[in-house]
Amino acid sequence: MGQVDFQDRIARLNDKHGAAAVTTVSSENTVRAVEKRSRNFDTSEDTLAGRLAYPLSFVTAFLFGILSVFIGRFAFAHLGGPMQDGDAMTLYIVDLALAGAMAFAINLALKSGEKEKVSVSMVGVFASVSLMHNLIWMYPDTAAVIYGQAWVDGLMGRSMPNSFYFQGEYIPFD
Repeated sequence: MGQVDFQDRIARLNDKHGAAAVTTVSSENTVRAVEKRSRNFDTSEDTLAGRLAYPLSFVTAFLFGILSVFIGRFAFAHLGGPMQDGDAMTLYIVDLALAGAMAFAINLALKSGEKEKVSVSMVGVFASVSLMHNLIWMYPDTAAVIYGQAWVDGLMGRSMPNSFYFQGEYIPFD
């Protein structure tokens, strides 16, 4: 009796919502209703936005990683004062930890916590921490307005232009 009523209910739901809405899976007298739900964009549409939504979400995650470094360094420059000539590795770890935490928080706030996007965001954090000093060397006046002249002078005093910053060491591109 219960199995027949359940099958009738499934048939009514299929008629009401379409055949693909509800399916049954039976295994040893166990019948479950399965409804497919998707949190992501409907990429089955043959539109430009439908085809580009997923790849653009990775570009956006990378940009959020870069943005988190800019925000973290802004906060560090205004709350922590100018950079000291202390241990460069400590500053590197603080930079990565602060920016990584901010990128993780941004991903949580925007509910894009898929592990692939968080990973891409962390790649953006690493790239920005490793290369941002080159941008400061290119535009020191603009950076002084944003971060403060003392912070820019401290960075330019311990870094070198056209280089890659890794584990407290500057590796020149030349």
